[in-house]
Amino acid sequence: MLRVPCLLLVCVIVLLCFHSPGLALGADVVPEPLSGAPAEAGSGPESGPSASPAAPTVSAASAADQASQSVQPDQQAQPDQGAQADQAVPAQKPGLERVTTIRGSFVLSPKSVIFSADGSRFYVNALEGLKTLVYDTATLKLAHVISHEFTEEDAGLFLDNESTVFDYTYLVNRDPQKRNCFGGKPVEGVLTHADRYLWVTYYRRTWDPRATSPSAVAIIDTQSNSIVRVMPTGPLPKMLAVSPDGRTLAITHWGDNSVALMDISSDNPRDFHYVGLLVDGKRPDLRRVRGDRDKVCGHCLRGTVFSRDGRHLFVGRMHNGGITVFDVRTRACLGTFRGVDPTPRHLVLSPDGTTLYVSCAASGTINALEVDRVLESLATGDTSYRGRSLAVGPDGRTLALSADGRWIYVACNRMARLVMVDALNWKVVDRVPASPYPVGLAVHPDGTMVLTTAQGRKGRGGHVLDVFRVQGVKPLPVQPPAERPAQDGDREPDETDDETDDEQHVDTLSTW
Repeated sequence: MLRVPCLLLVCVIVLLCFHSPGLALGADVVPEPLSGAPAEAGSGPESGPSASPAAPTVSAASAADQASQSVQPDQQAQPDQGAQADQAVPAQKPGLERVTTIRGSFVLSPKSVIFSADGSRFYVNALEGLKTLVYDTATLKLAHVISHEFTEEDAGLFLDNESTVFDYTYLVNRDPQKRNCFGGKPVEGVLTHADRYLWVTYYRRTWDPRATSPSAVAIIDTQSNSIVRVMPTGPLPKMLAVSPDGRTLAITHWGDNSVALMDISSDNPRDFHYVGLLVDGKRPDLRRVRGDRDKVCGHCLRGTVFSRDGRHLFVGRMHNGGITVFDVRTRACLGTFRGVDPTPRHLVLSPDGTTLYVSCAASGTINALEVDRVLESLATGDTSYRGRSLAVGPDGRTLALSADGRWIYVACNRMARLVMVDALNWKVVDRVPASPYPVGLAVHPDGTMVLTTAQGRKGRGGHVLDVFRVQGVKPLPVQPPAERPAQDGDREPDETDDETDDEQHVDTLSTW
């Protein structure tokens, strides 16, 4: 009597196989999404790092490859065509994930970081370590160490023993034979000549505690990773900016209300020379300077950028507010634009040259200014125009853009956060923890990696680099810089240039 129910059960199973291809003998089973498929990144202002169990990997095939090109969602294993819509891997929202923290005995008070144009390497200026560190992007390993300490044996780096420029005088160490024996505290940097030369400003010479005497800027040959010339500057040089045609370099003096202009049109560093000094108002009498030079600095000029046509130079005034604009051709000061939030610190121009982005430290905001309207305001005297303002968090320091101008990144020092902003829709899309206290910042040319430097504050925190993955964005194409021929007389690398046996420690939060 049990044969009838059993026969009926067999018939039901056969019918189900015909109507359910996924269960039929020999049919492909629809796979579940891989455990390493990207999870949806949080997009709220307080979103933390993504909790994705497996991370994309870096391509390190060659320097020309995109060194930090992340695998995007459409490159992950996807369900077969028979899968239902709710089984598809969700697309990631734009966001950030901190994946690595780099430490090392040479990473002392890192102030700034700069990517090469092809993204294959990055340079870190360790201010208190008196060194510039060169890292390989694909491996995140220290490749070279460049020392900024000079003795009498390095006299050849100072052309004709030059130690000053314009009318700057020495208020300390007046012995001409000793002025160029010092340790330089590297602050900021910029690459020129198709990445052949890296310029690094020195906050001060080590024997000048009040930074009232001329400082200097080093020119590093990136092919040999060695310094090929050191040129004098005014006191407390910080920011550097290169004109769009690559022929003019601007060096902004934080402690002197001035900006020096240099002709760098030659391919030979020995031919580089100053052509003018731009002054915002009046230069202070440095003989009367007392106190902390980070605060006693006149207008405290910092953020510096050329207009797209190279005719105008914009300089942020952190102390007295506003953005001063100079006519580069006539050397005239056109005035100070006041329609910006207080304490403008870092200035970046959009790729199309129409928008000036500004981080305003004490205001906790970033601003977006239309370049034409800023110039019009100064020309007509109409002070009604104010740019857009967006709150990002207290003490926003360095600001950087992705190469396509779509994403803005801000290192917020006081709250130890890296903030990601959608420039198109003018809103914060992510805010993630960073090591205290972040100061410098750089974005990989392909847009998938962001680096921050944590300098520390009053003996707390600092001395590390943070590496962040940018999620939910497509890698941008990266073009290597044009080749330039080697120059005669290049200085051979010092012994310290190959000091890469640093006890480097990398905290891997997830596999890069």
